[in-house]
Amino acid sequence: MIADSVGINKRQVWDWLQKFPHQYARALEDRADKVVEDILAIADTPKLGVTTKINDDGKTETTEGDMIQHRRLQVDARKWLAGKMAPKKYGDKIEQTVQGSLTVSTVNYAHNPK
Repeated sequence: MIADSVGINKRQVWDWLQKFPHQYARALEDRADKVVEDILAIADTPKLGVTTKINDDGKTETTEGDMIQHRRLQVDARKWLAGKMAPKKYGDKIEQTVQGSLTVSTVNYAHNPK
């Protein structure tokens, strides 16, 4: 929680959030922007690592190279997080299309000739 990380009472944090909701919302947006910046840095920076695999014959095979799967996981996790923090800006866009026709009939109950 925020309070634990900065060493203040949790009630103080809650009171601040109630008094300054717009500033808190802005802080969440800024945090989401930072996460997106991290995504770009991860995607643009190769990360070397070692992969070890044991073959069917029991021999160990070691390869060194870019840890693309690890970086992909890091990017995907941050994309999801940014979408939750700032859904209007980074969330999935959902488009809905409605097809068909609509018939409207009106009935006037006030005018009932006899």
